Amino acid sequence: TGWSRRALSEILTEQIFDEIDAERDAVHSRLLLAMPPERQHLLFRASIIRGSFDRELGIALGEIQPSVTFPGAVFDRLIGPWIEVVQRDRFRVSPLLTGAADKVFGAADRKAIHSCIATSLLERDSLSVLDSGLLMHHALGSGESDLIMGFASGVITCGTDTLDILAPFIADIAHLDMSKPICPGEPALSAMMRLVQLLSFLPSGSAEEAQNCLAAMESERIDVDRRGNLELTVLSKILLHPRSGKLFPNWFDLLVRADNLMIEGNLLGGANEFSAPGEANPPHPCGIFFACQMRNIETVADFHQLVSRLDKEPNERRVRFLSSYRPGRGDISILVNHGWMREGRGPDFDWEAAAKLYAETADIAFSWQNKMLASRCAIAQAICYDENGRDPGRAFRSLEDAERRFGFDIAFVRAKAKVLWRRKDHVAALPLLAAAADQGEHDQIEHAYIAREAGISAAELGKWVEAETWFERAQ
Repeated sequence: TGWSRRALSEILTEQIFDEIDAERDAVHSRLLLAMPPERQHLLFRASIIRGSFDRELGIALGEIQPSVTFPGAVFDRLIGPWIEVVQRDRFRVSPLLTGAADKVFGAADRKAIHSCIATSLLERDSLSVLDSGLLMHHALGSGESDLIMGFASGVITCGTDTLDILAPFIADIAHLDMSKPICPGEPALSAMMRLVQLLSFLPSGSAEEAQNCLAAMESERIDVDRRGNLELTVLSKILLHPRSGKLFPNWFDLLVRADNLMIEGNLLGGANEFSAPGEANPPHPCGIFFACQMRNIETVADFHQLVSRLDKEPNERRVRFLSSYRPGRGDISILVNHGWMREGRGPDFDWEAAAKLYAETADIAFSWQNKMLASRCAIAQAICYDENGRDPGRAFRSLEDAERRFGFDIAFVRAKAKVLWRRKDHVAALPLLAAAADQGEHDQIEHAYIAREAGISAAELGKWVEAETWFERAQ
């Protein structure tokens, strides 16, 4: 009692920090007096490292002039009192040495240490994500273009799955100022680092961050991207990430830009990298980009809006955008049904409205002479009647009507069989399931479902040998 709030505040904040700084300075002084020079050199160099590092990197610091003799032995002697073990082969310098390098070394020496660290990491055959943040920090600290470019290239060329793992470890890049170049005087390098910053937002960043970063990227690349190669790289990396539709509501416009660059700018040279080696008739890269954004279709209305947007494009572009979907490879039913699968099980799902939207998209697709898409939309309409409306008769009639209008498709046979199977009309369902299994171009999962349903129907009808055959085919 009797202490003023101001006094308490000073004790708990400013004063305690002053005391910590004073203790750190005292530690530095004791080190200089009590520690052999080689240990001092290695320890103070290591104190510049943020976070944890491995033994290989600690030893590499001994190569800086003046070099340390037997750096491995010197490093091992520092473990315990000054270098803490974080986990197996991961260490960190004692917090008492935080900021020591800034007080001990001049600017040129600090840059040399940054350069040594970044070079050591880049020369490895493989780099752990645990060291990716280290590489970024020390490459930038070195000020050396080749080291910064080495870091940037590694991030830009990694795949989507790797990027999702990597992003949290380079999260500090989000704090780089978007209002000015990251590397002043080097516009190309700045643009590459801005792209890295943009990519770091894709896995978990906010829409505002991602959009602001893209705007900065657009302005910075103008002076270094005369042919549009960098623009296409930026758009490709965005569109390959499945979360981009959430971050960029105008993702379809970005896709159109990418398509224009590939067609008008003759930038299809690297298109093969998006296809499996040796794949016959591979999908167009823009078809892959389009498919990557499928998860952003959360409702049937979203799908209807997407089809309506496609309807405004030239037919050649529609063909390219839908090129990833084909029987046996990636049936377009996956695209059509995605919105229904996301919202169709909810208690407030308006299945009548959804069925109407599917009917409209079927007509739009048929106007493009895309019978496959039209038939899948009609089947989705029937699913709404059958599974949500509990009206199999209406579903069956809608399928027959669609088949009359759009022409025969084995998918209609499969859909009819499913309606009959769900209402346990196994006598009528079994021959349709058999026809669908034998004639349809299904992926392995769908083929297994058809065979399983056929096996159950055969068993219900007492056809045990036939049922056994179908169950074997379902394996």
